[in-house]
Amino acid sequence: MKRISLYIIALVTLGASALTSCKKEFNGDAPTFTASLEYNEKTQFTGGHLYWSENDQVAIYGSAGRSVYNVILTGSTPTTNAKLQMAADETAPGDPSYTAIYPAAIAPATNTGIITLPATQASVSGELTGYPMYAPETSSTFLHFKNLCSVLKITMQKSGAQVSKIQIITDQYINGDFEIDGSTNTLAYHNDNGQDNHKKVTTLTFSNGPVSISDGHDFYIYLPANTYDYFQIKVYDQNGNMFTRTTTSGLTFNRSEYNYLTIPTSAINFKPGDLLGEFSVSGTQKVSFSKGNLLQSGSTYKFADLQYNKTESGYTNLFNWHDGSTSQTMNERGANPISNGGNTANMWRTLTQSEWHYLLAYSGGRPDTWRWALAKVNNIGGMIIFPDGFDWPLDDSKKPTKLNQAATTAWNGQNYTLDEWSTLEACGCVFLPITGYQSSTSSSVSETSYGYYWSSSPKNTSGNYQAYYTKFNATSATFVAGNNNYWSINNKLPIRLVKDVQ
Repeated sequence: MKRISLYIIALVTLGASALTSCKKEFNGDAPTFTASLEYNEKTQFTGGHLYWSENDQVAIYGSAGRSVYNVILTGSTPTTNAKLQMAADETAPGDPSYTAIYPAAIAPATNTGIITLPATQASVSGELTGYPMYAPETSSTFLHFKNLCSVLKITMQKSGAQVSKIQIITDQYINGDFEIDGSTNTLAYHNDNGQDNHKKVTTLTFSNGPVSISDGHDFYIYLPANTYDYFQIKVYDQNGNMFTRTTTSGLTFNRSEYNYLTIPTSAINFKPGDLLGEFSVSGTQKVSFSKGNLLQSGSTYKFADLQYNKTESGYTNLFNWHDGSTSQTMNERGANPISNGGNTANMWRTLTQSEWHYLLAYSGGRPDTWRWALAKVNNIGGMIIFPDGFDWPLDDSKKPTKLNQAATTAWNGQNYTLDEWSTLEACGCVFLPITGYQSSTSSSVSETSYGYYWSSSPKNTSGNYQAYYTKFNATSATFVAGNNNYWSINNKLPIRLVKDVQ
């Protein structure tokens, strides 16, 4: 990854609004402003500068409060200077002095100096959209905007490949409320208003659908200026498959600079069916988990489309350890082709009892502080398993109260929204939903407030025909290496498959 110092961003289109044109009525009594952009003539970007687009919206603050102004382009385009006019349904900002924020969507109702960086940067096909800027206080109607962020430019090319979204995962907050430092034109984390809206994951989306990279394509994402000791780029294709690029060497993003990264074609390999967090299950072996619980319909196997899905219409989600036989050898379902997991035999497997123990146990397992916690996702109780080297990506108020141990309140008092869960999932987290079990002597599911998951390990007692499993509910979990978590191999439990990380 390379950084261009003191150079600024080159963009021609700043958002979907630039693609449409409409006649607007303006308040002729309100002051008209002229807006300029910060730039450097040495830039190596095509076109050289960040440009205004017609109908961009700017928030301007004066003595009477906040007003939204629209960008009006006059003369030749593209341009770094534009006229700002207020819509007829707005109230004039009042007398000087003035300050301004672009885009208006991130600006507060009152001039608090706080902006809210979005968790999703919505572009048409990867252009930089809504790049945050700030015009310092002035008594003039000429507003000179300063850049508040840095930018990452990602270049990818691979024949036949498409990109549906890109996520950036870091060890620092990169969206939510930030305070503008007017002396340095930089942003600082802000959480005095109880919003709890910060995340360490930002997603770039495309309104025109998946973007082809067959002929090469550039994607732009802005980030607060900072040094990031953990930095991961996660790229999704049109089928939801993913690949990642990760560094822990430390990347510095400075204000009004861009870093650019070209991902080699050989590294663009979208993996089907698995989450890309890595989990140590022994001192020498890591695994990645499947995207959801295993499901079966006839001879067809698939993974649940969502991690918190217990089952899906037409599929069963509970399995005998060995289809009701008296063998002490497990029927390894992961050996079957799985339709949305690569559709190739022998790609997946079930964790052994000792691997479950190493992954989750209080002691004698992996040394990570973050191993597991009980919580709800979208009103469904379950266990969250955290990947190796995990760093909490939401505000601290969202943390489970108990880690790696029984909860004192049901599900640790946490019920994560789908938006919050998408952030945790992007950081590699696994969620095992409660499922209950089905006894070999019953046609109905029992203990539906519990989660049970098979291991591949039999209880090695001749004639017992039992196997080990992991179990949890709202306040407790058991997966110890002893002999207390075993059951008849004819009982039906869910299976969550893994893939060895090579």
